[in-house]
Amino acid sequence: MELLRTVEWVANHDEAHGQLLVRGESLGGMIDCACASVAGRFPYGRLPGRLHLLRVGWWTTVPCRCHRTIAVSNHPSWHYQPAHRGDGGAWYGAEVRVEVRRDG
Repeated sequence: MELLRTVEWVANHDEAHGQLLVRGESLGGMIDCACASVAGRFPYGRLPGRLHLLRVGWWTTVPCRCHRTIAVSNHPSWHYQPAHRGDGGAWYGAEVRVEVRRDG
């Protein structure tokens, strides 16, 4: 299983409802990491809109057992799922959606 980064862009996961999965020990820390990661992908290092927290809580990752085809070559090798605090390998994090501001 891969080691997850602090901020994972998970929009290509079938179970993803947002764009980011952020690991952290506090909600404030996770928001700071998400803002920095999003801003780093846009010109001038500015957040393009707002972040929506979809789910804050405990998560775990499991190896992907999906059928592999050429059409899904960019499919992740792991999936994430909600967990409980005491579950083996569980970590605290938040699923975040980026809402891009439309000017004009």
